[in-house]
Amino acid sequence: LTWVFVSPMRYTRLYQGCQSATGAQNIPSGTAATLDLAEPHMPEEPLDSWVMGSQQVPIGTMRPTHYTLVYQRPPHSPGLLQELRELTYKLTFMYFNVAGAVRYPAPLQNAKKLSQLLRGAVEEEHHRRLRSRLFF
Repeated sequence: LTWVFVSPMRYTRLYQGCQSATGAQNIPSGTAATLDLAEPHMPEEPLDSWVMGSQQVPIGTMRPTHYTLVYQRPPHSPGLLQELRELTYKLTFMYFNVAGAVRYPAPLQNAKKLSQLLRGAVEEEHHRRLRSRLFF
């Protein structure tokens, strides 16, 4: 069992070195960089974390996505982080509405699409017990 948190990095940009007359360029699709994070609530246990630029952006700048491995049982196996990077990159190509890669893995894109559809389609008042809970 593995839990990975996925979050946007709205203000972070990753660039290659200046290889052209126009200056810095976006990183190639699939580029991942490892981050070492120590969360304030778990300072003795640093979390495995990486950022990845999965889509190719021809105009403008590409915004990477931040992935954090927060739980895994059984404990770490050699090469797990690399396998997770490869899996998340491959899942960005599986979203059915786009021919190429998208910013988030397909299961997350599908969940977002489904929640938006339900929010617009369900016209009934929700159950009163749900008022104190997070739901779509």
